[in-house]
Amino acid sequence: QVHKKVHYLICTQSAIDNLTQRIRQAIKRNVDIVSVDWVKKCISDNKRVDVTSYLWNEVAREIMMEKEREKKKKSGTSSDGNDADDGGYDGDIPQDDNGGWSEP
Repeated sequence: QVHKKVHYLICTQSAIDNLTQRIRQAIKRNVDIVSVDWVKKCISDNKRVDVTSYLWNEVAREIMMEKEREKKKKSGTSSDGNDADDGGYDGDIPQDDNGGWSEP
């Protein structure tokens, strides 16, 4: 789980590419997503290395936005939720002033 006490999510490129549940949670909760290479570098240098060059936040967000665009394209809806092919035309829906209630 990615909860409020998590500072970094350490992951592989594969996890980013597949947009795993933990990656999505980290994006949603603004937790820094860090390459596993950062841990390896810290171990090899025997000290905590600056994490900045190992962050994958932007890469993960880009992949997430791209997948959302593909999903919208497949569903055939535009950004406002209306069907893309009818231009949002509601002409077949009768308009009445009684709020949908019928007379008794």
